[in-house]
Amino acid sequence: MGIDLARHGVRTITTGAAAVTVTSWGLRGRRVAETAAEGVRLTAADVLAEARERVGEQAPPPGHDAAGHEH
Repeated sequence: MGIDLARHGVRTITTGAAAVTVTSWGLRGRRVAETAAEGVRLTAADVLAEARERVGEQAPPPGHDAAGHEH
């Protein structure tokens, strides 16, 4: 019976370690995706601001909601 408990303990530790490893990979992947998305958002904002400048349109202030929502 002691051997079975030892095997179960090793299996549980291995499963727990694997879960932690997979979760850490997911967190790292999410961080990379968020960083990339922020880069895309900033690039798009720069392109839009330059396009507005070229047509003589004044860019709205940062944080301005184009849909007209007042909070």
